Amino acid sequence: MIDILIILFSTLTMYFLRFGFEGLTTQVKADGITTTLVLVFFNVISFLIFKTFSGVLRFSAFSDLVRIIYALTLGYFISFICLMVIKKVDPTFTVSNTIHFATYVLNVLLMIFSRIVVKEVYESITGKPLKATNIFIYGTKQAGISLAKAIRGNREFKYKVLGFITDEDNMVGKNLLGLTIYANNENLFRVLEAKDVKTVIVSPHKMDQIRNSPLLENFVDHNISLLTTSPVNEWNGTLTGKEQLKDIQIEDLLPRNPININLMEIATHIEGKRVMVTGAAGSIGSEIVRQVASFNPFNIILIDQA
Repeated sequence: MIDILIILFSTLTMYFLRFGFEGLTTQVKADGITTTLVLVFFNVISFLIFKTFSGVLRFSAFSDLVRIIYALTLGYFISFICLMVIKKVDPTFTVSNTIHFATYVLNVLLMIFSRIVVKEVYESITGKPLKATNIFIYGTKQAGISLAKAIRGNREFKYKVLGFITDEDNMVGKNLLGLTIYANNENLFRVLEAKDVKTVIVSPHKMDQIRNSPLLENFVDHNISLLTTSPVNEWNGTLTGKEQLKDIQIEDLLPRNPININLMEIATHIEGKRVMVTGAAGSIGSEIVRQVASFNPFNIILIDQA
């Protein structure tokens, strides 16, 4: 409804600027009404094709902007052809190329502006998140793109997507949704540290790949939390809540059944004994120290070269 009103406003504005009040003769008014009806009819069809109405509250990505431009370009192009046909049938009918193009430009600007205004008003009413968690997304295929757009479009996710991670050399350094794509190598962790990223969301299609990759151990060593979600076809590109994001359990990534540890038996070997832990300064070593300490050893000797 808002988009239809914008078309009407754009058309009327351009006619008033072109002819003024005194120049709006009966013929001009009749031609203007016909032009407006044609524009509304074909643009509504174009809006339905491109689903411009679906991204009003989550308007944030470049793809949303492109969709609006595509929809209006198609609608105005078909409308122009239709108006030319009407002029061919009725030579008295007047079509101004200047007005048509100016109306198109104004329509594009107003539709984009309306999305921004609606989004800002909505955010001011519902309240903005206090602080978003910086994240990277591992995966640059359709699943990764859908994941990024879903997170951007849902205010329940207090995440800010700052980049993508890829295993494909031809994708490194390129932009996706206005964000840089980084290589899966040791330099990645310098970037994560510089951007204060402590969480990486793994695209569902990347789960099998990460199982056989040393990247998992590197993430653990650098205290990076890993999250994932169900396959895209299960949530149809729209994450409805943060509960759909889940922590990746190490057991999920092991190519074997998890080992069940007998804690009581471990306690008999540690309680009251001197225990030495090597590599104690790392994230894994420090966690081992915490676990060992819970079994009441006599003392713990920590060794590391860090």
